Amino acid sequence: MSQSNLDMNDSFRIFTDAVRTIVEYICTHQKDYETRLYEELKEHEAVKRCIDFMLQQEFHKEVERVMRIKVVGTEDNPPDYRYFLFIQVLQHLAYEYNNEFDCEFAEQKFKTLFDEMMAYLHSEVIEMAILENFELKGAKEVLIDKYKIRKLDEWEKEQLMRLGRIEELSIIIGPALILTQNLWCIEVKYDVQKKELPGL
Repeated sequence: MSQSNLDMNDSFRIFTDAVRTIVEYICTHQKDYETRLYEELKEHEAVKRCIDFMLQQEFHKEVERVMRIKVVGTEDNPPDYRYFLFIQVLQHLAYEYNNEFDCEFAEQKFKTLFDEMMAYLHSEVIEMAILENFELKGAKEVLIDKYKIRKLDEWEKEQLMRLGRIEELSIIIGPALILTQNLWCIEVKYDVQKKELPGL
């Protein structure tokens, strides 16, 4: 990412204002916010300022790289990086905050998520957990050395759906319905260079 005259406190304030706005909207419109969140909030001053800041800092390039996705466009319709950054960064942070801390927004709680995001974007090494499908009857969780055999919880399954991987998963494992039946996994954690992230 490019250098900025803003220090970390300034960037934290910009993200805080934007994510607080989204969390408050989510908590006010709990039934149908997902379908209209970007359209409702893209012109909000705090959200717009944060997206402008991310574009200036070239967040979209880093997010594309670490997520191994590419925002495509045409000559007449260039890539919509504003929407991309809203969905992949701001909305994701808001979902994470809401899932972990509910609706009462506190800056210190959000700072934990913000620091994790910034460390992830700036670090050359990240921790990964690879999940493999299978079913183990008669047990809830088994630990074997560095391997953990366990059920996926509902939050994890929701995140798989939310992260936009359903289309890629369906290519590999068949109809998308199978994803909802992915109840068991082997979790192995290890460090990996960002540039060497394995495919799905």
